[in-house]
This record gives sequence, structure tokens and C-alpha cells, in this order.
Amino acid sequence: GKSAAAEDALKETLAIQRQIYGENNPSVMGTLLSLGDVLGQEGKLADAQVDVSAAIAIQRKRPEEERTNPNLSFWIGAVFQKLGKLPEAEEWYRRCSTI
Repeated sequence: GKSAAAEDALKETLAIQRQIYGENNPSVMGTLLSLGDVLGQEGKLADAQVDVSAAIAIQRKRPEEERTNPNLSFWIGAVFQKLGKLPEAEEWYRRCSTI
């Protein structure tokens, strides 16, 4: 279906971004979050968690990104919410109010 095609396209995009920008780039982080979202919609929750965790690891190495892009915390919270990880979602949503 469409989500499988989206998953494939995001994985291909991620591979290209990693080659061009390296592992810790904001573009890579965004694609990981998008991929985690799609995987969550497909019910691949363990895989989604891996990608979201990788995105958070990048964010932690780039704290300035959160200050310059306040939607980032909201986006991470939304992905956690879709994955049913409500305590984690709440934590990230709360960060939005402190930025």
C-alpha cells in the first residue's frame, strides 16, 4: 500500500542523506522521525521506536536545533503519542511550553 511505498522512499532518502550530510544532521533527524511515524502507522512499533530514538539521539547532540525549531519537540511528542508511548509524548509536549 501507500505506507509501504512511503517507508521505502523514506529509507532511500535516509540512506542518501546519511551519505551526503553524515549521521547527525537535522535532515537525517527529520527523516528518521517521518520514518518512525510511518512505521508506527504500519504497526511496526519496535522499528518505529528505533528510528525515533535515533532522531532523539541526534537532537541531544544538537540542542540548538530545539531552540531554533520549536516544532521539533511537538513533532517528537506526536510520534510518541501515535506509538502509544504517552509518558514520553507528554514529556516532549511539555518541552514545547518551555522553549
